[in-house]
Formats: sequence, structure tokens, C-alpha cells
Amino acid sequence: MRRILLLAVVVSCGVAAPCHAQSEAALVERMHAYIEAYEPKLSALVADEVFEQRHQFRPKFARLRQLESDIGFLRLPGGGPWLAQRSVRAIDGVAVPGAVTALDAMLALTGDDRFVRARAIADANARHNLGHPRTMNVPTLPLELLARRHQAHAVVSLDRQATGRDAATLVVSEREPGRIVLHDNGRFNRTVVRAWIRVHDGALLRADVTVYPPGGGIVPHRLRVDFQAEGSLNMLVPVRLEERYVSDGEGRGTATYRNYRRFQTSGRVLPPAP
Repeated sequence: MRRILLLAVVVSCGVAAPCHAQSEAALVERMHAYIEAYEPKLSALVADEVFEQRHQFRPKFARLRQLESDIGFLRLPGGGPWLAQRSVRAIDGVAVPGAVTALDAMLALTGDDRFVRARAIADANARHNLGHPRTMNVPTLPLELLARRHQAHAVVSLDRQATGRDAATLVVSEREPGRIVLHDNGRFNRTVVRAWIRVHDGALLRADVTVYPPGGGIVPHRLRVDFQAEGSLNMLVPVRLEERYVSDGEGRGTATYRNYRRFQTSGRVLPPAP
């Protein structure tokens, strides 16, 4: 599982699953509205990422790796996909040439082929991951999966036992065969997201993503993203990502994010031509 193919398809209580209570419909709508307002705010930011990875090949034998990266967040206009770009600048303390240039190039992309070029940059950085090369281990994945534009292809339910006065838990299950996360063999993986949201405004506090590979019979890929308030920006930002996968052994990783700042470039992203 290495690439994310983001299509303009959309998770809503009214379309994907019948609502048994008005409060459930209201929670889903608040979450969608929050994500729609949140995307342009996050898209203006860049952060430092430290990703500690461990891949267990067999008992008593494991590889360790630390990736230090700049990570930028961009969603293309006109219903385009999230392009979370990790630009690895050091591996186990050894500098990687050209890292800053790659990030600047991605965030300043223009033209009709910008998604293709951005994916090529992401694939180039994915080779630095331990285990199977993949581009899905980024904190924007749950934002894409939970967005309103994917509502027609998912079922949403409220976990009432895990819902309290201030926070609610929504479970968003993508219908087969899946349409967002693309497997290496060209087929789509099905995803399930468990989202903890703030009741009064729908803000995303935590998301657990489970990715089921096509064909079944394989342990799913799991990803957790935690969001916390960043006072200097007056918004919630991703602060921690945890990953677990099985591929030629078992892999685990923990990424932390800090030093959020606004990205500035002389380039600008243009909407698709009519």
C-alpha cells in the first residue's frame, strides 16, 4: 500500500446511512463543515517531522530508522486531492541532498499536471521509509477519508457508548471495493475511520484509520493521528502519528510534528481550466 489516489467522490448521514437521531446528523454536518473550513488553514502550513520507524523481520532481528523531514500540506482547488508532501532532509542524522528544494517545488506547483508531478515527488520520498514504500503514512489521510466529498461511498454511524457531552465518536466505513487508497496492484483498499470529534464545533481531535487490502486475508494497515491546539496559530494541528503494518515482517512507527509555520512562495496554485 504505497499511494493515495484521491477522487472527487464524497460521508454524510443523510446519503450514506439513515440517521436514527437528529443529533447524529448534526454531528456529521458539523464535522464536514469543520473540515471544509480547516483545509485551507492547514494548507498554508509547513511543519518539522521526526519519524521513528522500526521494522521487525524475524525474532531478535529488527531495523531502526529515524527520518527528519519538512512536511507541507496542500489540497488542490476544484475538488482536488490532499497532497501531504514529506521532504526527507536527514536519515539517522545524515543529510539528504535537495530536501528543501523538493518541498518548495511541490508546494509551488502550478499547471494541469501538478498532481502527477506532486505524486512523483511523494514517491521519491517514500523510498526512505522502512519496509514497503508507501505515501499513505501522512496526517492528512483521515482528513481526506472523512471529507464530505466522499459521502456517497461510505456508511457513517455514531458510537454512542464512546460519545459523551463534549466529544463524540463517529465510525466511517468505506464501501467495497474502496475508492481512495490505492494498492500497488492497482486495486483499491477499503478503509474504516474512527473519528473523535468535538461536539460543539465538529473539530477533529483524533482519528484511527484501518486500511484493508484487496482480497482480504492480510493483516490491515493501521494509522492513528492526534490533533492538539497550536496557540500561535489559533487552530488544531496534527501533533503525533502512529503507524502499524505487516509486510515481510511487522513495522511500527511514530511521527511527531512541531515548529508549524506558514509557507510562502512566489508561485500560486491555480484551479483547473474550465
